[in-house]
Amino acid sequence: MSGQRVGMKPGEAFKIRLLPREIMACAAIARQVAPEVQNLSLAQAVRIAITELCEAAIKAGVIPEPDPFEYVDAVSGYRRGSLSRKVQAGRAMLSEQMARVSAGGQAAFGGLSIARSEPEALVITEEERRVRAAAAKRGEDPVAAFSEHRMKRDRVGGRMAELAQKANTDPANMTPSEFKELKQLRAQAARSPSAA
Repeated sequence: MSGQRVGMKPGEAFKIRLLPREIMACAAIARQVAPEVQNLSLAQAVRIAITELCEAAIKAGVIPEPDPFEYVDAVSGYRRGSLSRKVQAGRAMLSEQMARVSAGGQAAFGGLSIARSEPEALVITEEERRVRAAAAKRGEDPVAAFSEHRMKRDRVGGRMAELAQKANTDPANMTPSEFKELKQLRAQAARSPSAA
């Protein structure tokens, strides 16, 4: 991020067409996962929904965790065609989806099934709501702020578990600094139950 120009964000911008049912689903997902964020544009709501659905597919194991070093290879197959071929393919896909909806079916092609790996995967916890609201007040991206908070929480919890196991199984090999670190991590966890 340090090499980016100010105001630039990672990723690519797209011009896409969604069916009304898909737009309404995206709006519902955005309302559910970011209820504290006000004045979203429709494009922002769609982006939030796509982000949440992609994360749900990764967490459910439907698709593997994307490797950022394979980005070019992963998307290159979608860049090869000429503009006219891309337009033709887009129209064919949209036509197929609309035919499915007109026949009373779903627009989806049906090749992907996201089963929740956790019972309430899309339920927003009070901790997440609090972190996101604080980020929104600071003018930061609430979703990114919670992701960073969760990574930090998991890192702290993992280190505390590692030190606790070492202290229980082999306390003779614990250094005084490790005992001190474990004590600090436990105190931090006691102050904030969600930190561990």
